[in-house]
Amino acid sequence: WFDATYQAMAEQGMRVLALASKECKPGADVQSRSFVESNLRFVGFIAFACKTRADSETVIHALNDSDHSIAMLTGDAPLTALHVAKEVGICSCKSKSMLLTEDRGEVFWQEAIGQDRRREPFDVSKVRDMHKSYDLMVTEASLEAAAAMSEGRLWDEV
Repeated sequence: WFDATYQAMAEQGMRVLALASKECKPGADVQSRSFVESNLRFVGFIAFACKTRADSETVIHALNDSDHSIAMLTGDAPLTALHVAKEVGICSCKSKSMLLTEDRGEVFWQEAIGQDRRREPFDVSKVRDMHKSYDLMVTEASLEAAAAMSEGRLWDEV
């Protein structure tokens, strides 16, 4: 329930925060981050909608029409960023979006949206071809893991 609810809100472009609580006894060491962040009880989500500027899509289309390459760097979560990118025309609503993912030392591409998200192994030699077929998304951690796995060859491909 938790993951599906978060995913549904993020896919709609919401900025989603999980809320949690814990009871602290008097004299507890609340200075320790590990103490504060352990044994929490989930109490709900709070979600914010941040509307994009009305002229963003027009500006993006003008840049595309003038042969500029468009990329988006953001601090948003990947699903929220994808929603915004589709909203303003950076990503196509028709093509699939693949998210570079690192999980327990494995690096792979995974469909960004949907319940049954297909995976493809990361292969540095296929990045340029994948870009022709998919909208590609990365996080800092997954990009660093892919660069390390490819012994730096990734930087020649992007």
